[in-house]
Amino acid sequence: MRMTGLSLDNIPPLSVPLGFFRVAPLFGFSAALLLILSPELLSQRWHPSLLAATHLLTLGFMAMVMLGALFQVLPVISSHSIPAATQAAPWIRVLLGSGTVVLAASLGTSAHAWLPLAMTLLVCGLGLFLLLLGVGLIKARQAGESVLAIRYAALSLAIASGFGIMQIFGYTMPSWVSYSPLTTDIHAGWGLAGWALLLVMGVSFQVIPMFHVAPAFPRWCRKGLPPVLFICLLASTLLPQDALWQQLGLLGIVSSALLFSANACQVLRQRKRKIRDETVRFWYLALFNLGLAALLALLTLTPLQRLPLAYWSGVVFIAGFALSVIFGMLQKIVPFLIYLHLQRACLTNPMALASLPTMKALLPSTRAAVQFNLHCAVLVSLYLAVTTPLPAFIAGALMAADFAWLFVSIQQATRKYQASLETLA
Repeated sequence: MRMTGLSLDNIPPLSVPLGFFRVAPLFGFSAALLLILSPELLSQRWHPSLLAATHLLTLGFMAMVMLGALFQVLPVISSHSIPAATQAAPWIRVLLGSGTVVLAASLGTSAHAWLPLAMTLLVCGLGLFLLLLGVGLIKARQAGESVLAIRYAALSLAIASGFGIMQIFGYTMPSWVSYSPLTTDIHAGWGLAGWALLLVMGVSFQVIPMFHVAPAFPRWCRKGLPPVLFICLLASTLLPQDALWQQLGLLGIVSSALLFSANACQVLRQRKRKIRDETVRFWYLALFNLGLAALLALLTLTPLQRLPLAYWSGVVFIAGFALSVIFGMLQKIVPFLIYLHLQRACLTNPMALASLPTMKALLPSTRAAVQFNLHCAVLVSLYLAVTTPLPAFIAGALMAADFAWLFVSIQQATRKYQASLETLA
């Protein structure tokens, strides 16, 4: 593991990131239950249950893990922690979680009267996080490429949230703001291609070389792709919504995604440790699906646009790329953080280091392998359910097992951490 240039002095207590990681799988499990109970939700993009399940995955699971990871990642790569992390994290977690539940319930049941409450909770939670993150990012003046990409990702999250608020007003106050499917597309673009992809880019520039003893990403990739992707999203939003500008903007977004996928695969192939690693397998799976999602989006510019290609691209991006990255990174980050904090607990008694569990013992490779196989089964069944008459409840059942397995893995690792602390005491 390569730790050069990293700062471990200002990391928050383990309860800060782990608190987000431990509750996040519950939202994914809830989305899987919706798929089991309402298998028809995959039949159309605007199905209420599909809107609910999508936000359970993107806000409840993806954003929950991403926010928890940023509390840990920013101090390590920039030497500047997010202010008041210990005090603010529980509030952000509660506001984000409760807001996601209310939003999903409102969308799933078409009870739009609850949308203002959901908006208030989410604005407070995400707004507080973005405010604190912004302070931390401003303090990191000597920013590397990872921090710059995170800045673009934070801006994208703020923009995506703004368009989401516009859509809520479109539902609840149509006399003020008109609901528009185009605004929904822009909201999804900033949330997925902006917030999610830019954050994965920024984090990968640091963690792939660190965890897998791989070479650094090419300089042009680290410095060029994040701003190009952000500018293309900005152009697609602000410029006239005619065919030419939309095609050029989409082409730039797709090209950025494909170039990142190709470069990340090349960096992983050049890693020095060629041992079997489930996180590496998750990375390859995610990068393949990122390329597939980009190509499906690109096909919307061809005569095949009559097919629901944009919908398919979104499914592949969320389930195949974003979820795969998060599942894979959790297999590595959770045991690494627990072991790191156990080491710090041994500072007053170095002899106790010999009794600490190894990272492999905290989250065994056998569990990670089962997680990878489960997730592959989810993707195959989900893609078949979207494009063929395969019953969707099969994909839902496998997805429920996938998130349940992740939940149990994190809980077991947490219990081992607590048991080790008791032994050290």
